[in-house]
Amino acid sequence: GGTCGLELLDFITNVNLSSQSDGVTLTCSHGKAVDYFVPGYVKIKSGALTGQVRTVLTNTTGTVVVRIPFDDVISSGVNVDIVKLCAKNYQTCEDDFDNYSEYGGYPWVPKEPII
Repeated sequence: GGTCGLELLDFITNVNLSSQSDGVTLTCSHGKAVDYFVPGYVKIKSGALTGQVRTVLTNTTGTVVVRIPFDDVISSGVNVDIVKLCAKNYQTCEDDFDNYSEYGGYPWVPKEPII
């Protein structure tokens, strides 16, 4: 089991970069909608920076921008995983993960006991 009763493996997109990256903007053909990977992260799977992980700030249909730059430029052709995470709201749970039956109601949980 993964988050919300889902296997996160279903939400990993593995791609090779189609051009050199400055370490912030990654150009790749991931085939997902704008901001699909928010929240989410990028993990480098090949090359000099293998194993480095950064959170996603935003994505277009052909790029992913990370919040904090990777330690160096990233060569064209480097393999990365882009992983979508759950935003913990009911729209994401229903629309993106089709998992509303497991939804925990995060925005509506009281911050303190209500008497």
